[in-house]
Amino acid sequence: FDTPLYYMNGRAPGFASALVWVPKYNLSVVVLSNVYASVTTDIAYDVAALTMGKPATRFQPTTLSSQSLSGIEGSFHFGKDFYQPEATLQLRVNGTEASLVWPAGNVSALIPVRADHLLDRSYRFTVDLVRDPSGRPGRLKFDRFLGQRPP
Repeated sequence: FDTPLYYMNGRAPGFASALVWVPKYNLSVVVLSNVYASVTTDIAYDVAALTMGKPATRFQPTTLSSQSLSGIEGSFHFGKDFYQPEATLQLRVNGTEASLVWPAGNVSALIPVRADHLLDRSYRFTVDLVRDPSGRPGRLKFDRFLGQRPP
């Protein structure tokens, strides 16, 4: 933005929020969500930008072939500091669609952005496959957390 703005965001289990105030434009944007995800800040900035006649962030998903998704399925175990401590997530592929299955059974669709880089549709966190030297996905990065494939 070309003008000062003030913002505040936060989240706790079960909700997230963001507030952007742009005094020069007499503009306030408040975004509330009943999902524990950081998407509210992006939405608040984009709504403010569009309201001020500025460009918003463009999201451009792609389509991955079933061949490029082949071999990525499996379990990935996360540590005590993960959103669900000691959780094991199942990465599943059905044709050209990938998803994560959480311990309670809920499923998050994954939106492909580019090879080995996806976006969790439910929580809007990045999901990256980290390949070992042989090219096999040995770790799964969810937001800032690394899950390990069990031996």
